[in-house]
Amino acid sequence: REFSIASSPSREWQMTKAGSWFGMDLCVAVVQGKTPLGRSYHGLCSDYLCRQLGASTIDNNATVRCWIRPGSFQQLPISIDQDRHQFTEPVLYIGAGTGIAPLRGLLQERQYQLKQHRPFLDGDEKGTNDTPTRSIWQRSDILIFGCRKKTADYYYQQEWEEMERHQQLGLATAFSQDQWHKIYVQQVLKSVDPEGEELLSHLVTRNGSLYIAGGAKMARSVKDEIVELLGKQVGGEMRAKQLLTKLQRLGRFRVEAWS
Repeated sequence: REFSIASSPSREWQMTKAGSWFGMDLCVAVVQGKTPLGRSYHGLCSDYLCRQLGASTIDNNATVRCWIRPGSFQQLPISIDQDRHQFTEPVLYIGAGTGIAPLRGLLQERQYQLKQHRPFLDGDEKGTNDTPTRSIWQRSDILIFGCRKKTADYYYQQEWEEMERHQQLGLATAFSQDQWHKIYVQQVLKSVDPEGEELLSHLVTRNGSLYIAGGAKMARSVKDEIVELLGKQVGGEMRAKQLLTKLQRLGRFRVEAWS
């Protein structure tokens, strides 16, 4: 079973002072429930990891054998403007549920690189956090995250809200079951950019990247919405698809989805 790493290797390596080991975070939803006939079931790998975690103590660490493979997201833009002390290219992340895992690793890596460049500013955009912006599109990192309930599976909520307070992140959320009508990430994307102008500016004018992670159905719905929004600006959905294909070749449009 493959799980996406939910942390930045550069950040983890620094935290261990370049020792002989480093940490690695996983974001795993434990699968368990009952069939319509009343038979209990659980996910083999998620249940195994949960049991291993429960068996671990300070004096007796559990051992999990694993391997690391390259992920879907490569060529992460980390170039920094030397004068403005900001990234030269923004990144838009769209994820749902445990799809946040690889996106968190990318966000952590970008924040690590930025703090290496300007530690005296503590990572804040423009060195201040007292004038929050109204538009999430003014940030170098933009996250649109969705889950069922805010109180149940809003993974890493404190991290995202802390980054938002320090103007390090533009944040928009979709909690599908917290109201009588369902709200999903693709609908939130449309609500923050109804005509696709900001999305086109992000991808073309600002040379930004777009990363999507989560279930296959969600990823398809998000891509369809992106095509529709871009189509309003570039003269139709066919041209929008051609633009995404070009960005994919350049490594600036990536999708990691699973069934």
